[in-house]
Amino acid sequence: MPSYSKKFVLSTQVSMLARAAVTAGRSLWPAFSRCPIGQESWSCAVLHENRAVGIFRFWMEDTETVRFSLQMPDDGWHKEDLYRLLLQMNAMIIRTCHPHRIYCTPAARMIREILSHQLYYQKGRKWQRLVEPWRYRVEDNVFDEEGFIIHQGKMEELGFGLFNTKERGCGWIAAYNLFRLYGHEITMQEASKALSMYDPTGKVFGQDVYTLYFWLKRRGLPVHLTVFSRRAVQEAMKKSRYGILLYIHRHGSHYTAYEKVGDNRFHFFNAVYGRSRMVMSVEEFFTQHAALPMNMLIYIE
Repeated sequence: MPSYSKKFVLSTQVSMLARAAVTAGRSLWPAFSRCPIGQESWSCAVLHENRAVGIFRFWMEDTETVRFSLQMPDDGWHKEDLYRLLLQMNAMIIRTCHPHRIYCTPAARMIREILSHQLYYQKGRKWQRLVEPWRYRVEDNVFDEEGFIIHQGKMEELGFGLFNTKERGCGWIAAYNLFRLYGHEITMQEASKALSMYDPTGKVFGQDVYTLYFWLKRRGLPVHLTVFSRRAVQEAMKKSRYGILLYIHRHGSHYTAYEKVGDNRFHFFNAVYGRSRMVMSVEEFFTQHAALPMNMLIYIE
């Protein structure tokens, strides 16, 4: 997928919902079923460049199941933008309702294809996703509005080798976030367990960058590796779309996933615990957060 800057935003403002109802009513995009009349539901306006273009609704069908709907005109939206919109929708449903399963009945082929990369699978006419148990072992504010992990400091309940994720888990968190950026979700448990099994020391020394690189490559990500030279790493970042940076700060070494969102502007995930929108230039990041000139980079062009 190409580099991304967020095009769709979800809003609960009443005025935006009213505008969205008019827009959605003129030409429904046949992607999802509608919310049943009289059913208690949550509603959001879908905004595109601050313009209401649709309505997203979701509701509890029982104590463990959420169904969602989307009303939106088919205006030739890019697949990458719809993928990120669905990430927001999934994250909002999970954060609001804490369901065991989520499902919808999409008609559009492109939507079905996107869902197949977001842990959904087909079950009859439905497309269903089971929320992994690890998600509810940590607080909701561990994740940002799209479901990316941004607060490793609150993840001591999740194991990683002989340690917990708070102590040693920045490598698998970066890998988890990178898969989502690339357009192919995996579970948190899958990332942690897979990287743990390749290290007989139980992660005493943290995550080895070469093991991480080759695992990502085996899983089908078109990754490249640049090592040690800060100048080489900075140049590689500027021509990349997204990646994982390994750097050394005053407390030790750390992995952070990133995406390029503009000309020398990068969005970093889990670099500063809890910061949901950390956007800066390469030079600003290294000046503010990297203590030594030795760095390593796994990136996708």
